Amino acid sequence: MIFAFFSILLLAGSSVWAFMLGSDAAPVNGQAVFFFLMGIFFLTLAPAMLVTPERAEELAQAAE
Repeated sequence: MIFAFFSILLLAGSSVWAFMLGSDAAPVNGQAVFFFLMGIFFLTLAPAMLVTPERAEELAQAAE
């Protein structure tokens, strides 16, 4: 679910960026870059959000 949401952000940013490059669109470069980079950021952050508290404790004990 969380990957789907962040993938939509990435897709939205990519789509706006591609649309701007391919047509005479209004200058919304900042918005396109923001959505694109936020999508990439959240896709890299998503696996950490999916860890359950039990799994986090297990990983912490294994790291010691």
